[in-house]
Amino acid sequence: MSARDRTDTLALYSLGLLAEEEEQDVRHVLATDPEASHEVATFQALVAELDTAPPEPPPPGLLDRLRQTTRAQREPETLVGTVAELIDATTRRARHLLRLLHAEEPWLDMYPGCRLMHLRPGPRIARPGLDVGFVSLEPGTPFPEHEHLGKESVLVLTGTLIDLTSGDRYGPGDLVEMGAGTVHGVAAGPDERLVYLVVVGGVKIPGIEVPEPPAEFIW
Repeated sequence: MSARDRTDTLALYSLGLLAEEEEQDVRHVLATDPEASHEVATFQALVAELDTAPPEPPPPGLLDRLRQTTRAQREPETLVGTVAELIDATTRRARHLLRLLHAEEPWLDMYPGCRLMHLRPGPRIARPGLDVGFVSLEPGTPFPEHEHLGKESVLVLTGTLIDLTSGDRYGPGDLVEMGAGTVHGVAAGPDERLVYLVVVGGVKIPGIEVPEPPAEFIW
């Protein structure tokens, strides 16, 4: 676990937002790691101060991290389960990946307004040519028309997905499936960042070559 992941987990523990099995893991760490215990005590003190409207602002950046991790943890459990099923992962891994949506490190820029986060599929679905990942589009940003070389499954996580070919609109929790050989383009709605999970047996985008990501950028 990276230092940032560890800090996020301890912050969520302090807020009481972890699942039971994750709380047990943290308790084991706290029993043997004084540094982790000190970090949790700092978070808990901050939470207590926030409850009583502190006269002094919290340490720079700490409140933003708490807000960020709290926002990430609010992903509906139904989405966690669907993500786990689509990429063949445990619910714990799916929950961790959803939290990464709010971080900067995992994303790779494709073009202005479009970012990709490549994911490693589980063994049940893994096969050559399969593309799995999160796509982020800033408000109003299109994803160019493309052909699906295999079946495509798209799960909308945040924002509104507009199918530019059919005109259909989809929101959080909607699962859209299209067969091999189909063609369409999509765009984010005008008011909010769009993030969706895609599992597709390869795509062909006229005029754009999508390079293979470095191994260290596959999550």
